[in-house]
Amino acid sequence: MHAMPFLADLVVLLTGSLVVITLSQRLRIPSVIGFLLAGMLVGPSGLGLVSEPENVQHIAELGVVTLLFIIGLELSLEHIKHLKRAFLVGGPLQILATGGLTWLVSYFSGFDWQTALLFALIVSLSSTALVLKIYADRKESETPQARLALALLIFQDFLVVPFLIVVQLLADPNPQGNAALLPKLGLGMLALVGSVWAMHWLLPRILRLLVNSGMREVLLLSSIALCLGAAGFTEKLGFSMGMGAFLMGMLLGNSEYRAQIEAEALPFRTLFTSLFFMAIGMLVQLEFSLNHFPMIVGLTLLVLLIKFATITLACLPLGLPLRISMAGSLALAQIGEFSFVLIQTSHRLSFLSETHYQYAISVTLLSLILTPLLIQASHPVGERLDKLLSRKTYSADPDAPVSRKVPQVLVVGFGLNGKHLARVLKSAGIHYRILDLDPNRVRTYREKGEPIQFGDATRLEILEAHGIDQIPILVTVISDTRATLKIIAQAKKHNPHIVVICRTRFFHEIETLRRRGADAVIAEEFESSIELVSSVMTHLHIPRSLIRSQSKLLREDGYQMLRAVNVPTTISKRILEVLATGTTDIFMVRSNHLVVGKTLLETGLRAKTGASVIAIVKGEVPYPNPPSEMTIEPGDTLVLVGSHEQIESAFFYLDASHADPEPNQPAKTDDRPDSA
Repeated sequence: MHAMPFLADLVVLLTGSLVVITLSQRLRIPSVIGFLLAGMLVGPSGLGLVSEPENVQHIAELGVVTLLFIIGLELSLEHIKHLKRAFLVGGPLQILATGGLTWLVSYFSGFDWQTALLFALIVSLSSTALVLKIYADRKESETPQARLALALLIFQDFLVVPFLIVVQLLADPNPQGNAALLPKLGLGMLALVGSVWAMHWLLPRILRLLVNSGMREVLLLSSIALCLGAAGFTEKLGFSMGMGAFLMGMLLGNSEYRAQIEAEALPFRTLFTSLFFMAIGMLVQLEFSLNHFPMIVGLTLLVLLIKFATITLACLPLGLPLRISMAGSLALAQIGEFSFVLIQTSHRLSFLSETHYQYAISVTLLSLILTPLLIQASHPVGERLDKLLSRKTYSADPDAPVSRKVPQVLVVGFGLNGKHLARVLKSAGIHYRILDLDPNRVRTYREKGEPIQFGDATRLEILEAHGIDQIPILVTVISDTRATLKIIAQAKKHNPHIVVICRTRFFHEIETLRRRGADAVIAEEFESSIELVSSVMTHLHIPRSLIRSQSKLLREDGYQMLRAVNVPTTISKRILEVLATGTTDIFMVRSNHLVVGKTLLETGLRAKTGASVIAIVKGEVPYPNPPSEMTIEPGDTLVLVGSHEQIESAFFYLDASHADPEPNQPAKTDDRPDSA
């Protein structure tokens, strides 16, 4: 009978979770905020639908353990390696700057140094769950400001457990008690380090043994057992349960079973996350919040200002443009979900009075609710303040020479796509220049001989310094759509004849980019579809000329055929028309091709394939209607004309190399001489 009230509370919470998720999607607000508001509504100071909030707190504690386990699972060494400068430099600076200023403000407001330090720890953390979710919903996870935020959030997540230990030490008013606690914690730390070392060696063997049993449920059950077992073990050693869960998550995250464990744990993460945030919402006393609302708003604004200023300053040594540092700072200006854990722990240990406890809970919750608005405003605010402060240059190395020769192609961004493009441009002998915002990347690739400069291409003075008024082609391969739109506007305004080619990850951005002036937009979503179609058609032995025609038509008019509502179920009428009229194509000759050193007459190309060579391009000089005695050399480009079948046969014949047997294609219907 005693379980029935708890069961009723659980049903209320789960029902509330379903309603929140549905409404959040319709209202386009993050579900985390919905859970917080729902908790306030159903809690004891709201409608009172939950009769025993204490029981819910036990579930919330389990939610904290689960969240820390998942975060540990996701914190692979790969993440840290890619973000190492922002993580190792920006992370510590942010904690010191935010915590230091908060401590000073609190101490000089009349609090003792211990309470001021507690507030410093609480304010220095930001919300991993909320910030990353909003960036993902806005499809901005790969933008510079999102990657900056991720690096700082990962560093903060590493500090949650040490912060909990500090709170436990601060909560004991007796210095002798602290002195007695330190040796115990030291012994506990030694036992913990030894256990982590042993599990690092044992864990892969245990998992391999369990997985070899062939039962799908084994991995899930073993992960839950390991997580809860580690949580209980660290609690016995005098540490928090979350510490054990976090460390076990990190150990499992570096095993070969990480992806499967993550997939199996996802439903539990959703469940416990919703219960955790709803439980946090129930902690708020609405009467207190309404009576002290002006003070809560004032304290929240003070926190947002402190975090915005200190995080921006902490990011300056990273060499990032001011607008990106400011955008990332606004995104991290809230107080995080794990600060609730610090607040609850300090309140449970009677370190925080009821009044200060309610202030801390209310300010934290209000800062979380304001986060979507802060991230939405981060771009315009960052750009406006950047213009106001007007830093003239963003060079990572002031002495880095800038070539006076205007490049034929200016590439903005040097990620994977930028590197591939640069490699092709270099092999073709085309003069290009690269602009990138990652100072480490700029330094590394400049040493390798790449013509790369540090610079924010959204700034007009940067574009002018690189000759934007004379550059014929601009290619942007960055993930920040707002920045891309600004670059297009600046480039087109100062060079109306420039050809702007953009890469975007999402098809819904194509029309916006084209409207703003992009001459060509390459959408990754559609390009992967086209490559998939081409691969399938190739394996079905459909002629390559037909595949090329199909791909070309799919790309026309901004992928109009792929974006059409009524997709044709067969090859389009337009493609059939193209096939009937024939086509032209080009073939680049390499040094290993068998036709190298032969004249057009000696190749017998027309007699064997039916296709004709109507021009040869040697270097940059075209030779239309080449004579039959012209010799084919490496690097030549042959312009072919014929039906699709003839072009396909010609490509097969010309592509033969010294490693292949001599091509022996059947003659086609056209038996004119090869001189044309």
